[in-house]
Amino acid sequence: MPGKKIFLSYRRDDVPGYVGRLADDLEAVFGAEQVFRDVDDIRGGADWRASIDAALQQSAVLLLLIGPRWSDIWRARAHAPIDYMALELERARALHIPVHPVTVGGGTIANELDLTPIDWIRARQIYDISDIQGRWDKDVAGLIAILQPLIATPHTTANTTATAEHASLPTRRLRTAYRRLLLLLAGLSALLISGIVMYQHYLQADKQATPLAVPPRPAAEVTASTAPQASLEGRWVSEKTGKVFQFRSLDNQRFAVIAEALGRGQGQWLEKMPNKLRFKIDAAGQGEFSLSNSHTILQGWFKPKNSTKIRYDRLMKQPE
Repeated sequence: MPGKKIFLSYRRDDVPGYVGRLADDLEAVFGAEQVFRDVDDIRGGADWRASIDAALQQSAVLLLLIGPRWSDIWRARAHAPIDYMALELERARALHIPVHPVTVGGGTIANELDLTPIDWIRARQIYDISDIQGRWDKDVAGLIAILQPLIATPHTTANTTATAEHASLPTRRLRTAYRRLLLLLAGLSALLISGIVMYQHYLQADKQATPLAVPPRPAAEVTASTAPQASLEGRWVSEKTGKVFQFRSLDNQRFAVIAEALGRGQGQWLEKMPNKLRFKIDAAGQGEFSLSNSHTILQGWFKPKNSTKIRYDRLMKQPE
């Protein structure tokens, strides 16, 4: 089958070393013509938007690569007129191309991020590839097993399963070792620079230090109004349907909900996931939403009862 089949979507300032390494591993199994990344596959002078759209239309899957700086870059570009990564993901969704988030280098999607217009990505299962304790090859082999049913594999037959070990050619090993060395040197350089900056900051602070110390704020001064649980109390209106949701706290973890024309139910805040909650309306379905830092927007999804479709929505808090 002609054309690219695996589309790699990533921030260039986030995962440059990991992208090249993963692309090499995937190309060794599926073939170089089956893996698309814009740095290598868009000719100079070409209309990159048309090139990306053409590649997406020929793709069977999109891998969203999320590195350690992904959330910070998303925040920095929150007010940019165009976010090209968001456009890639929205276009892939419109073409019904499966989107698989893949974290590398310890990357995460911060819970408090406002991911509009790609908040649907939170409902996708995240696959993690780690370079710790020699896990890389094993994790990549697992990813390849997920991709194989979607992608033609020129290096294998119907009775042969390709793994990362099958793809371990001498040239690939040299490239991998070289990239690891570059990543190590970059990490050591960053650590050295950070140490110098911290030491200079310490010397400056020591010169300006005074014997007076400001006592820490007692925990008792934190009022209930600053807690997400308290902020949930009140009326919220669906941005898509206009229905009213009324929330009332039952305790620190649980709350009751009454939804207009849907019925009553209960929910709870998720442990170890700040500002994230899940609720179920007995007669209507269940939803999962994240509370914005301003405590005025609930963003997430609702799945109607006896349905496999997920509806994405935002609930806006109404003034008292």
